[in-house]
Amino acid sequence: MANQTKIIAELGNIHLHDAESCRIAIRDSINAGADLVKLQCINPLTAYWASKKQHDRYNQISWTVGTWVQFLRDVNKTHDNKVFVSTFDEIYVDSLKDVVSYWKVAFRMRDSKAMIAKMIWSDKPTFFSTNGKFYNQDYADYFSRAENFIPLYATNYQHDKLIGQKILQSFKTGKYGGISLNFGGRDSISVAKYLRQVCNYIEVHVQGENASGPDTEWSLTVKELERLRIEID
Repeated sequence: MANQTKIIAELGNIHLHDAESCRIAIRDSINAGADLVKLQCINPLTAYWASKKQHDRYNQISWTVGTWVQFLRDVNKTHDNKVFVSTFDEIYVDSLKDVVSYWKVAFRMRDSKAMIAKMIWSDKPTFFSTNGKFYNQDYADYFSRAENFIPLYATNYQHDKLIGQKILQSFKTGKYGGISLNFGGRDSISVAKYLRQVCNYIEVHVQGENASGPDTEWSLTVKELERLRIEID
């Protein structure tokens, strides 16, 4: 199982959608051992969870749908279809379905039934962040309808609570296909190493060299990503 574990490098919008910086970060993440790279596709008009500061940032870095299509087409041609997105609005799904090979449903988008239905109909593998008490509802609403879902156990910042019998038992019963580690650095490397025997996918936040966007303070550096790749193989 260990050699089958795939790493998803979550770049989010950490590079503020500067196209060249994003291309470099994608390249560096894949060269460091990531099997897949994920970006965040956010519509500032419907980012209901955003603080004023976040909303202002989303407005500044927002790409048009056409820009997303061209960017993803270009990077996936270069990197063998390894780059995909978390979509935060259903308007993106129809336009991007021909330029990505995977989808991701973020934890806060679990109730976006129209968007998720479009993902189901596109017939692509879909990573879906869920956990604990939410899993049964997500199973009833989504996972029971299609075989394309890959549930990821969504963690919070309390990494000290991760390594417990409850989470390990969840993996052993086959509920989850992987884990989404929402913290970085040394802690995520040690946790990923511990869970590699029961995870098919490990999603970690990654920053490129000289990154200055949001979440850089707790995202893995490229060197740490290289170490993670070595540790789980």
